[in-house]
Amino acid sequence: MRSRAWLFGLVAVAVGVAVVLLLWPRSTSHEVPAEHQPPTTEGAAATPRDPALPDDVEDDARAKAVEKGVRDRRGEVGTMPRRRLPGDPATYPIQQPVIAELRAALRPQIKKCSDEHASGMGPRAQIMGSLRVAVHSGVVSVVEVKVDHRDMPETSPVIECARKAFASAQLRAEGHDDVEGHLVRLPFRMPVK
Repeated sequence: MRSRAWLFGLVAVAVGVAVVLLLWPRSTSHEVPAEHQPPTTEGAAATPRDPALPDDVEDDARAKAVEKGVRDRRGEVGTMPRRRLPGDPATYPIQQPVIAELRAALRPQIKKCSDEHASGMGPRAQIMGSLRVAVHSGVVSVVEVKVDHRDMPETSPVIECARKAFASAQLRAEGHDDVEGHLVRLPFRMPVK
């Protein structure tokens, strides 16, 4: 009995260590000392060169690396977001209330499409709008639209009607940060009730 308790304790400690390692925040920015950063075009003349090498050797090596597709990544900052820990609030480029308002604004138009062109739809019919949305000066607008569908004919007029409704969507979002482009997926079950 004691050996079982000891074994369960050991397993619990191992699981705890694994969880801590998985949830440990990983930094995406790496500080690179100035002497190891690649020269910029403005400061290229001021960059110290190896006096033992001729001036054109470093330039040739850099040109060959570019030809081979090798990229000097020193000094770059990672693009992956910081891992979210349990309890941290989720952050989105477009605020959730704005997405909810966009969906609510589109609902009557999609319902109209559904009511006008309901023939030929199956019992699990659905329209999914994949919208690339941008925010500029407090106005949310759709930049790009892709409409997916399920359980309805490929030639259904609902698809084109929904595409037009998605493409014409525009919404005020006072005080929202500018966003160049963010993908929002908005599914609607058909017929819309």
